[in-house]
Amino acid sequence: MAFGYIGHILWRDRNQSFHPEDPLVVDNGLGADVKFTFIDVIPGVLKKPPAGFPAKRESIAYHSFSALVAACNEWLAKNTDWEVINCETILLFFKFEDNGWQLAPQDTCFHLDGDAHSSLMALSIMIKRMDVLNTNSLCLNKNTFAKRDKTRVIVTQLWIKRRDIDVINGGTNGNELGGNEANVANSSSETTHQTICYADFKPEKDDDDDTTRFEKLETVIDRANKSIREGNVKGTPITIETLYFPANSDWEIDPEATLHVFPGKCVSIIRLFYISGADNCTEQIGIRDFTPKLLTGGGLFKKPSFENLSGTMSRASDWLANNGSLEFKNAQCLEIKVKNYKHIETNSMSHSSDRGDYLRIFRVAYTKRPTDSVQDTPDSLRPDDSNTFSPRSIFLSSVIFTPADRETSLTQIKRKLHDWVDKAIKDIRFEGANPGSQKPRLLSAETVEIFCRQFSEEDIKGETENTFQYNRIGTINCFLFMAFRVYFDVGQVGRTFRSRSVASTASRKTDSCKVL
Repeated sequence: MAFGYIGHILWRDRNQSFHPEDPLVVDNGLGADVKFTFIDVIPGVLKKPPAGFPAKRESIAYHSFSALVAACNEWLAKNTDWEVINCETILLFFKFEDNGWQLAPQDTCFHLDGDAHSSLMALSIMIKRMDVLNTNSLCLNKNTFAKRDKTRVIVTQLWIKRRDIDVINGGTNGNELGGNEANVANSSSETTHQTICYADFKPEKDDDDDTTRFEKLETVIDRANKSIREGNVKGTPITIETLYFPANSDWEIDPEATLHVFPGKCVSIIRLFYISGADNCTEQIGIRDFTPKLLTGGGLFKKPSFENLSGTMSRASDWLANNGSLEFKNAQCLEIKVKNYKHIETNSMSHSSDRGDYLRIFRVAYTKRPTDSVQDTPDSLRPDDSNTFSPRSIFLSSVIFTPADRETSLTQIKRKLHDWVDKAIKDIRFEGANPGSQKPRLLSAETVEIFCRQFSEEDIKGETENTFQYNRIGTINCFLFMAFRVYFDVGQVGRTFRSRSVASTASRKTDSCKVL
């Protein structure tokens, strides 16, 4: 296994038995009935530390991030019936067990007790199966597409779908888990696998700005678009990701590193994932931030009150609906450090220390043609006139999957996610006889870290909606749990009844996870 030496690396002598490891692709649960899921790619240990084992984790050499992407492409080459929806760089955490520090890739709950919070970066890929039974059913848009020795590891997560190669007849919305017409047509005539590429755009240091130390987000986006115009991106963008990377004392980062010391300083980068193609990308990328509104100001002994996540996402949905020419790629719930409650700075590309107050913003990533303009309508404008929207307008909603208890595994949540998608497809098939019925369209998904004090259903629901965190790694929060949010387009008909971000039916006590 790719992390076979990680769990006991501090406590067992591996000097005699060590051999280099390959990256591990965690692709369990891909049964014939699974149409939409994700796989993780975890870095392995490449070589022994200079002084041998046991050793500190930061002295051990792990695979680079580019090696994880290469492992993803090897997997896709062997599994041509799966298609990529979007990619995600995620963290895997270590836990202290009886045998030492253990990497816990299947765990979804982590206790924050003041000890070392260690993690490993991985690559996660969202995939789906293309089913051709009903081309007017549920669509999934492929083109949207604290103590000591604190370390973490980067992992690649790939959200994918399975595809069939039968001829697709009728409809223009793709298949039940389909999306882009060009990609659907491709899948019917050939079985060539997709190849994932990526480009990182780091902020340059700004010596004239003592406050932020780096150039602003908008400048980084401009530089990324300049690179695209110069022909450095050949293919179709699927994910535009904002990542926080730990920096050293000189504010330097290494985006290729997958093992990191828990940061005292962070620098943000923009990571663009795209599917390799023969033609240069002709679109521009863009980002639009939606910040929760300040409802009541805080004081010395009083926390401020901010708009919840559902309200923030609702404004994002209205903005997307009024900008139908934009191609939605993905969305992120990002936590930014807050210094001034009345003026929230989302363009900063660096911050110091992980302690302090954080606000969760909603970031929408998109592409557009160079000739398209972006319309920034006032937040209070909620047009009801159907003429305001274009046929391509998106009306965004979401559903979130969380653990039901501290013992819930990642596999159990993946099963719950599949059951939910499967039920949605069956419901749509049942209603297919009604030509006026609205067909929801899945767009993308993301992994969400939720901090809470108690692991109860009430706490989880509250913190999933909560956008303000006071001293999140301090005594206020005791648990960190991993949740998965799926974004979908409910259409103009469904916008009036669109669900809140936490708005699903309650689960039975026997459920392994909750759909909120």
